[in-house]
Amino acid sequence: MKLDTFTHVYNRGVDKRLIFLTENHRRRFLLTLRLSRLKNAPSPSILDKFLNEGKIKPEQVEKAETEFGPPLIDILAFCLMNNHYHLLVGEENDESKAIVKFMQRVGTAYTMYFNKLEKRKGRLFESQYKSVHIEHDEQLLRTCRYIHLNPANSGFSRWDRESLTEYPWSSLSSYTRDNGLVWINPAPVLSCFETKDEFWEYMREGFGINPSNLLDKDLRLE
Repeated sequence: MKLDTFTHVYNRGVDKRLIFLTENHRRRFLLTLRLSRLKNAPSPSILDKFLNEGKIKPEQVEKAETEFGPPLIDILAFCLMNNHYHLLVGEENDESKAIVKFMQRVGTAYTMYFNKLEKRKGRLFESQYKSVHIEHDEQLLRTCRYIHLNPANSGFSRWDRESLTEYPWSSLSSYTRDNGLVWINPAPVLSCFETKDEFWEYMREGFGINPSNLLDKDLRLE
């Protein structure tokens, strides 16, 4: 896929409620992201049914990707926090229909799963989602850094320069290791650096900076 436009999208729980209570919640959300990004992915209700009934098991995801592909959008970066998430996505043109379709799938499918498991009804997220169009390379890099530094710059956090690459609920490992997540595309960001070490130095420059100062132009959850 030739990516022509990039967008920062994010959402949080209604009334700032927690949307990830367990590791299983986070695993399910990531699996929903992975499958929902595909052009021919089933509707949220069918996808939820397939996953709940074990018709798409972890070891069958690669086969499902072949059946549901090709990608509708590419996911460049993600980070899951307790009550919100961030995504950096790319698509082939500047139309928003692909992202809208993708985000509707994700929001609906995960809400169905969460509500059923937690025996609740109603909205899980406070809005449809928020999005910011990326206008230039520097904004792309800053947004990627902002997303990945969320665990370290979120107040009383135990994640620091040495441990952040071990945070299990972000795509940072796909940028710093050779065996990252196969469904994450770090190439548009890494192509702006000579080496992965150079990228990591860029990341380190953002540690300890107030999140509201990490982006020149963006909407934030703070």
